[in-house]
Amino acid sequence: SGGEYALRIIKENIVSLELAPGSQISENELAAEMGLSRTPVREELIELSKVKIVDVQPQKKSTIPLIDYDMVEESRFVRSLLECAVAELDCEMASAADLERLNENIRLQNLYLDDFYSGQLMDLDNQFHGMLFDIAKKSQVYALIQNISIHFDRVRTMALSSVKSTKIVQDHVNLV
Repeated sequence: SGGEYALRIIKENIVSLELAPGSQISENELAAEMGLSRTPVREELIELSKVKIVDVQPQKKSTIPLIDYDMVEESRFVRSLLECAVAELDCEMASAADLERLNENIRLQNLYLDDFYSGQLMDLDNQFHGMLFDIAKKSQVYALIQNISIHFDRVRTMALSSVKSTKIVQDHVNLV
């Protein structure tokens, strides 16, 4: 739907920092760029304001808040707790095919790390974590944490785009 499309595009642009912290955004401009009416864009901006990733000002332009490190820590905390529980379930539930899918993702991460494609690394990292939740039959939990994770994801984007680190990929290897 238009709303789902608007939400996905706005979130991607916030996480990728195309919509930079502190920047102003216009419902009209976003709607025009996405080829949508203002209504789905406005509705999704309101949804994103509930997780404090957009400051909606009625009759004015909305803003992308500066990075709130308390929110980053809160989202990292939630994600960490849930991922530890999921990893335990995965140890009991993962099949050989599941492990091969995880290893294939890691191989791709290494390829993109070698050529330092930070955007693709972020996508593969997200896919890896999504697979962990899928293996544990907790894909809805993963979907739920995506909204709060957006705060943490902005910091992850900055880290991946500025530092070529093998630690993330090595952590995934160790986990598998």
